[in-house]
Amino acid sequence: VYAKRKSESGNYNAVLTYGFNSVATRDPNACFPVVYEQYRERNASLFTPFEGHLEAGKAQSFKIMVPGAETVAILCDGQWTPLKKNGDMFEGDVTIGAAKAEVFAKFTPNKQFIGLLRYEGTH
Repeated sequence: VYAKRKSESGNYNAVLTYGFNSVATRDPNACFPVVYEQYRERNASLFTPFEGHLEAGKAQSFKIMVPGAETVAILCDGQWTPLKKNGDMFEGDVTIGAAKAEVFAKFTPNKQFIGLLRYEGTH
């Protein structure tokens, strides 16, 4: 949990950390994707996939809202796959590689992509 007083400027600070046990899955390696700072700063919202480990060689549907983004793309095994833009929503199917898949976004007028999320590929 991150917070700051309304009168404070700048970044939010960590104020609480907690753990939980999920009864929805029996997989002890189940996890969420790694979230980069820009995901929070840009107020992005992930709709799918929530699982941080994705099966290598399998097509996976991505759906993410990134306010103000010009382009959102998945980088996997050195290949960029742009997602289809509909307003602030970006969607598309991407075949996951063995190593990792990362979600990047580009905002005008910047020419560089910034990282939002990282998934691990599993066999």
